[in-house]
Amino acid sequence: MTLLLQQNSNENSSHNWGNVRGMNAIAALVLCVCMVCTQTYSNGIDSIPPLKKLTIVQSNNHLLGERYKTLLLPPDINVQYFKMMRDIVRKDVDVSGMTEFEAQKALTKWASTQWQHEGRYVPPMSISALDMLANVKRGMRYNCEGYARVLFDALSAHGYVARMAFLRKKASEYAGLGAAHVAVSVWSNVYRKWIYLDPQFGGYLMKNGAPVSFMEMAHGLAQRDTCDFVVMNGTNDVFKSFVSTFDGFVSSMMKIGESFRFVSMPVDSTVTQYLSFQGMPADGTVFTNNQNHLYMTVNEVSLTFFSKSNVNFDSIMQKYNIVDPKDYERYMPLFAIGPKFEVKLDNNMPWFSHYEYSVSDGPWRRVKGSLLQIEFPNGRTELRARAVNKLAVPGPVTSMVLSYE
Repeated sequence: MTLLLQQNSNENSSHNWGNVRGMNAIAALVLCVCMVCTQTYSNGIDSIPPLKKLTIVQSNNHLLGERYKTLLLPPDINVQYFKMMRDIVRKDVDVSGMTEFEAQKALTKWASTQWQHEGRYVPPMSISALDMLANVKRGMRYNCEGYARVLFDALSAHGYVARMAFLRKKASEYAGLGAAHVAVSVWSNVYRKWIYLDPQFGGYLMKNGAPVSFMEMAHGLAQRDTCDFVVMNGTNDVFKSFVSTFDGFVSSMMKIGESFRFVSMPVDSTVTQYLSFQGMPADGTVFTNNQNHLYMTVNEVSLTFFSKSNVNFDSIMQKYNIVDPKDYERYMPLFAIGPKFEVKLDNNMPWFSHYEYSVSDGPWRRVKGSLLQIEFPNGRTELRARAVNKLAVPGPVTSMVLSYE
């Protein structure tokens, strides 16, 4: 898609010649000005215009990570299974007109109300969230993992990138029952981070008016900087006293190479790695201290610029007879980079559909493919770009403010 933005030229339409009278006086003054301002350079160029600079004033454009490829996500969210999940959810709550966080909270509350918690029944991996919901209608109940799997599929069915969050207490290697909990982390396109959702309690975490992740909460507690524990079904204090006790590890099942592993990260530096959990094997676990391994960015866009200016260093040196640095600076306005570019767009969005761009306060427009042709006008311009997934959920905005003057 080509965007052509017209450059504005500033021309003086009139001049005040003071007390000059008569055509002879005017001609004499014009001749005098020309003699002063016109300079012929050694290569035959009569004049050199002022240098126009194209600069980046502000930008959040950056290299995208590949860690999102380790997430265990459904390959396609437009299959019949997720259409059925959306239909089931819609019978109780319609999130289509909600903001992102309101929709995520509503889905969490919906999952929390599907059955009464039963800690003894772990849903087998052979059954799906839809199977669990059907079994519940026949009187079956499940533990926290059941809630988390239902919420995970409900979020996926609405285009939100999520993962299971497995929490462990300290010294859980040989602890009794209740040393672990399962919840969900979901990526927020608005807040550009992962946030914690707890479908067993219908709960989430808030700090300074914004949702936070489990690690943000845990690190805050360690520094006596608490957050708000909010539940939509139950009591906030019960939710806080329960979740805040999981001070050992937070883990997520991820794809490492061609294998699946539990990637486990300590909540603080006092815990050590483990080989067992509640006396049973903890096989397939790898450890990390790098938060980016669990809290990687997703759904973002990076922009790579390729100038349309046909500039060659050797030809410039010959054409303008440049022999020293001062010559190079003097003639730079004649060959400096222009405002026309081809911009290559890249993304790290699961279920990617297409790109959209916007210029300054203009509307969002769809990009054909992954190349954007643009010519920046005089003055300042904001170029924005985002990726959109197959359920029309847009990712975070990459914004660049450029000045051409």
